[in-house]
Amino acid sequence: MGALYALVASGLSLIQGLMNIINFCHGDLVTISMYTSFLLWSVFKMDPLVSIPVCIIVSTLVGIATHKLIISQVLRSPSSFGQMFSTYGLGILIASTLQFVFTPNYRSVLNPFVEGSISIGAINISKPLLFGAVGALLAYGLCYWFIRRTPEGQALQATEQDIDAAKMMGIDTEKMFLLGWTISGFCVGTAGALLTNFYYIHPYVGETFSNISFVVVTLGGYGSFEGSLIAGLIVGVVETISGYVIGPQYKLIPVYLTYLIVLMFRPRGLMGRR
Repeated sequence: MGALYALVASGLSLIQGLMNIINFCHGDLVTISMYTSFLLWSVFKMDPLVSIPVCIIVSTLVGIATHKLIISQVLRSPSSFGQMFSTYGLGILIASTLQFVFTPNYRSVLNPFVEGSISIGAINISKPLLFGAVGALLAYGLCYWFIRRTPEGQALQATEQDIDAAKMMGIDTEKMFLLGWTISGFCVGTAGALLTNFYYIHPYVGETFSNISFVVVTLGGYGSFEGSLIAGLIVGVVETISGYVIGPQYKLIPVYLTYLIVLMFRPRGLMGRR
């Protein structure tokens, strides 16, 4: 799960660093992706792995619409509360709409392609988790390459570091905002499609991923794309060990304790900027 947490959180961290807003509906975009994959599987019998491009497109379009219709408007407000409440309210709207359309019942996808486990000596590795981890790392690597190695990615970094200086250099910051939401949509769209192979789908599943994403972003450092990867893997390891030691129903307690400890002693995170 650590790689998937890292992928989801990297999109959240990018938006936070780029636009200095807290996107409380980030996890709900994961939910939309999961339901998209579920619909394609239940109606067209499309494998969740094959549905990844469609999930990416849907999540990206929702992210761009969120920016165009809501975020770009509230950014003009001098109050940060308006920015936070707008995304929080949007998250409630998305979850409530999904509950109305799909009911609160838990859904799942049966994918025979990734069923079972792989044995390496005495260790059994779940195939769905393995495919999820590999897919998440590949998606993260693609985003990292784009941000660090392409001219558009470098313009995105310049906008994140100093928006006024970026404007003086002729960078269209509005396009960079849209690019940021596109990358974020790519991250959550991929993660949602991969999660449907082994994770239950319900309207409020996004809350879990929003909460974990905030923990990962805090651990990794505000706006740090690389920090999200390291922190996501740490959270995944802590969660797994906690599930074995104290039981799966309590596995998130050590994760949130780690979150509080980091806030107290290193609020800028492992790789956050001063």
